[in-house]
Amino acid sequence: MLRFDINLIFTVVNLLVLYFLMKKFLFDKVNAIFRQRQELIDEDYAAAEAARAQAETDRETYTEKLTAVEQEVDRMMKQGREQAHAEYNRIIAGAQTQAQKEIAKAQVAIGKQREDAMRSFKTEVGQLVAMAAGKIMEEDVPDAVGERLYEEMMAQAGERK
Repeated sequence: MLRFDINLIFTVVNLLVLYFLMKKFLFDKVNAIFRQRQELIDEDYAAAEAARAQAETDRETYTEKLTAVEQEVDRMMKQGREQAHAEYNRIIAGAQTQAQKEIAKAQVAIGKQREDAMRSFKTEVGQLVAMAAGKIMEEDVPDAVGERLYEEMMAQAGERK
């Protein structure tokens, strides 16, 4: 069984003194270090939370700016397409106008060539008719007479058609 003697009292007193000394010199300092570390951890958590909030804000801002840029790109692409279409229409209209001018010039040139060919043909036929008439009559017929005979011949041919 347990005896109550003076050693037990000294042991209890020693333990109490040791406890108060350790509390005074050791536990208070260790607890102070724990508090400081806890404060640093709390500050780090607060800084991390602030950084996360800032990152979220930056992401939202970036998303808004990206959307605005995409809309601007779409607008610019649409405007570019419209300008390209207008330029295409202008070029086509200019080409059509130029083609019509060239066709008109070609028709005028063809008309002149046809007239020249007809004049040349009339002259040659007139000369042939004059030569043929001269051979028939065995005398030289002037070109003017040949042309007149040709005109009469063509007029009679036109009446027959």
